[in-house]
Amino acid sequence: MLSPGNRAWPGAIDNLSVSATAARDESRLPKHARFAAGTPAEVRFAPGGGLDRSVHRGPVELAVEFDDGRRSSIVVGLFGTVE
Repeated sequence: MLSPGNRAWPGAIDNLSVSATAARDESRLPKHARFAAGTPAEVRFAPGGGLDRSVHRGPVELAVEFDDGRRSSIVVGLFGTVE
């Protein structure tokens, strides 16, 4: 986290790389979890860091549903903020 979700980070960023790695070539959700309907397979960002508006018309929700009824999600805002 660079700053709280309710205010901008008081600085400048020249370059930011975010990556995720797994111990294997492929990672899967646990058997008791699945991506919720409507969760996109891909999120594209524009060069400025916000969402690519030619692909995403609004904020993108990435949601996972569990067999016990719980749901966990994050939302990527138009300007690339994550909630």
